[in-house]
Parts: sequence; structure tokens; C-alpha cells
Amino acid sequence: MFKQEGYELMGAAFEVYNELGYGMAEEIYQAALEVELGLREIRFTAQAELDVFFKDRSDWIAN
Repeated sequence: MFKQEGYELMGAAFEVYNELGYGMAEEIYQAALEVELGLREIRFTAQAELDVFFKDRSDWIAN
């Protein structure tokens, strides 16, 4: 159903990795991926809020 979208996202991620290589901080990859997605006109939400529960608890997540 979302096969093409998956290919487009993977292509953007591979482009970032090919440009930056291995060993950068996560924040660097994230910022670069946001740029690449914008260049490819792929809509996204950066750092979306996500409620996560583990064994009926949500207070274990470090903010």
C-alpha cells in the first residue's frame, strides 16, 4: 500500500548516509534528513510527540 513512499524515504535516508558517512551524532543525521526530505518535497513531521506505554506505565520515559 505504501511501498512507493517507503522507497522514497529509504532513498532519502541512503542519500544522507552516503553524504555524511558513518559516525555522526543522531542529531546531525536528523537535521540532514529533514533537509533531504524537504528537497525531495516529502512531507514529514519532525520530533512528533508520541505517547509510549510499557506495562501500562508511561512515567518510565526520560524526557
